[in-house]
Amino acid sequence: MQFYDKFNICHNFAELLKYLWNVSSHCNAWRQIAREEEKGVYLNFLNFLINDGIYLLDENLNKIPEVKGIEAEMANTAEWEWRPAQERQDRARLFHSLENILRIDMKLGSEDIGMLVFMLEHISAPFLLPEMCMNSPESDGNCKIYF
Repeated sequence: MQFYDKFNICHNFAELLKYLWNVSSHCNAWRQIAREEEKGVYLNFLNFLINDGIYLLDENLNKIPEVKGIEAEMANTAEWEWRPAQERQDRARLFHSLENILRIDMKLGSEDIGMLVFMLEHISAPFLLPEMCMNSPESDGNCKIYF
């Protein structure tokens, strides 16, 4: 469960940063950090947000067919009723569990993207660095921005 805790922590962190953005001293400090650390801490933070957003959205896109499959099984009532009660209960439980995971992870992934948009609107220079762009000789070969 520790792996998923980081996404909830990031959610709280993003909410705090958005709130603090309205405090002028914090806003100025954030801009200064972005300017002075654009290839260090700040770039790492952006990369972290991008990677987490991609991970969450990708994982959810991979879960959707499974949810749709169980949903189709349940919709075929004649076949569904022929299944043993325990199997139906297990499949229904899995369906609801996957639905909850999808809902939460999509919310968190959307918040990551929202935070990136928020940061891009206010401090865009780091997003234009060669390390953040596709097919750049300075990049590490991994495209950071592709969603």
